Amino acid sequence: MKLETNSYMSIEVTEPNELLELMSDNEKVELIESLSCHESVIKHVADQLIHGCTENGRSGSMTYGESPQTATQLAVREIIENVNSLAYQEIQRLERLVKSEKETTQYLVDKFHSKSGGNY
Repeated sequence: MKLETNSYMSIEVTEPNELLELMSDNEKVELIESLSCHESVIKHVADQLIHGCTENGRSGSMTYGESPQTATQLAVREIIENVNSLAYQEIQRLERLVKSEKETTQYLVDKFHSKSGGNY
């Protein structure tokens, strides 16, 4: 990876993590907020939350003790504490989807019958 700033100066970055070291805290937050909306990033974070590491075996830091300390451990704890609420919301979403599909199907069936005059 090579990052050129202008025709007189260039910075060579061999690892993406090195780029983070050159950024201010505000720039890091802006980059991370942008990245956090990308599907591949979400998948890797979800893998860490569910399996403890990404599919390539990478993970954030972990501590061992009574209470969670790292962002990953705190996120897992928050998910556990809110699992019933999350499940309820997902069930409600799926029920709305099923209801909408049934209504669409019924509308199309009724439309078909009205055009065919009951001859089908």
